[in-house]
Amino acid sequence: MNIKKIRQDSGLTQLEFSKELGISRTSLSAFETGRNKIPLYIEKLLEAKFVGGENKLIAKKLIKLNKENKILREKIKYLEKKFEILENSSKV
Repeated sequence: MNIKKIRQDSGLTQLEFSKELGISRTSLSAFETGRNKIPLYIEKLLEAKFVGGENKLIAKKLIKLNKENKILREKIKYLEKKFEILENSSKV
């Protein structure tokens, strides 16, 4: 099981991924580099949370993209309002 690939495919940082698994970031790093063997309970947790099907990974990516999209839409609204204010002030 390639834990690093699973983490990268999920789009999470080591810190985020380790929190999802309930382990320290240093433990995750040791698993990713092969310094330590991944315990069976972590493998089972990975299968349940991330590998249980491609749809889970796709869903997680979509959720992340949706959050990023929402932030971008809010920034666009903010800039549109600023631009509108500037336009109106230049007409005066």
